[in-house]
Amino acid sequence: MKITATDSDEPGNINSQIAYTIVDQQPPGDMFSISKDGIVRVKSSALDRETADQYTLTVKGQDLNGEPGGHSATSTVVINVQDVNDNLPTLEKVEYEGSIEENTEGVEVMRIRAKDLDLEASENWEAVFDIVRGNEAGYFSIKTDPATNEGILMLDKCGSIETAWCPKSCRDFGRNLSVTDVLSVGLAGED
Repeated sequence: MKITATDSDEPGNINSQIAYTIVDQQPPGDMFSISKDGIVRVKSSALDRETADQYTLTVKGQDLNGEPGGHSATSTVVINVQDVNDNLPTLEKVEYEGSIEENTEGVEVMRIRAKDLDLEASENWEAVFDIVRGNEAGYFSIKTDPATNEGILMLDKCGSIETAWCPKSCRDFGRNLSVTDVLSVGLAGED
């Protein structure tokens, strides 16, 4: 980003040469620098949207190329920090249990909540759920509710299952979570 100021003095002499400095940053920290010619640069690799999503700089432009005695003015610069996919989703529990009635299909068995620190409702935030194994007969499917970021486990077809153990994983766009959690779904049968 480049800051530009104008000076009404005669162009090409020291009276119209403007030098720039940062006089304040909110939130505080040493995150940005500015060159004398007005180029703002990120100074710290610790810039993280989850810590601060916006910075406000007060920039001073001073003629006489910044030397004492020059006239100056200040302006506010607002910098918005863009989100990147730098946080893996986490799940509320390590193990989940649910039950379903016999001879039913096309029903929701349970919801699995994923938390992600990336920008809510963005592509970076949305979790992708997979059933890793235990669903070889294809009884279940799992999809993400885009409004809540929950995995919705569905019973797609009925069958003669008593208990299904379905390890599942949760990732966001190609980044696998390093743990596998277990779903236990039992049939609530009629005697």
